[in-house]
Amino acid sequence: MHTKPSTPVDPNDKYEKSDISLAGASKMMAGLFAMGIFSYFVSYGYLKLLGSDAGGLYFGQATTFPVRTQDYGTRKVPPAPYPLLQDSTTAMSDMRNYRRKERQKLDASGTDAVTGKRFISVGEAIELESAKNGG
Repeated sequence: MHTKPSTPVDPNDKYEKSDISLAGASKMMAGLFAMGIFSYFVSYGYLKLLGSDAGGLYFGQATTFPVRTQDYGTRKVPPAPYPLLQDSTTAMSDMRNYRRKERQKLDASGTDAVTGKRFISVGEAIELESAKNGG
């Protein structure tokens, strides 16, 4: 327990009756700050050392790799237990192709070959509904 020497200590007290030392708290904060600065410089030096062996890949040099812009077309998805692995380029082209197919389905109108039911595009459906509702 941290008390003043002139204050008698009561064994029934379950808490400290004085505030924390401002000087001690300031020293602790300064120590934490100094430790952070020290850790930063040690990490910087270590990564700089590694970067020289890795072809200068760290600290200020280009770390982004060129993005392939060509379209790879539609890829066939393998059977269920064997999913297709994707990198960032094929994932983007797959999503672009998926959205293109979905947009074609939404914009198409005609007759379904299997069921024989007629379907219309979303734009036509919106026009019909607005005409029906007086809009």
